[in-house]
Amino acid sequence: MLVDDIEKARDLMQKTYQNDFSTHVPPDAAWFKSILESVWTELQALPQVKKVHEAAADLLAKTVQAKDYVQSRLTYIRDMYEGGEPPL
Repeated sequence: MLVDDIEKARDLMQKTYQNDFSTHVPPDAAWFKSILESVWTELQALPQVKKVHEAAADLLAKTVQAKDYVQSRLTYIRDMYEGGEPPL
């Protein structure tokens, strides 16, 4: 539910069911999907779920910033100590 992907949620629920109930044959994936589809809109509207989605978006933005920063530092090191961009 938190990944905002009903297919992933279905798969994870089925795997969790299998592990938690120590069963070799969990219910069919369609059974889990039908349950999720019946409550998906309400679940996605929960404040807790919205908060997690916002946190995930913030984390993604910060990850992109960190990647850009590291790339800029690597470029600086290359330019300062290795003579700049290599010829093609």
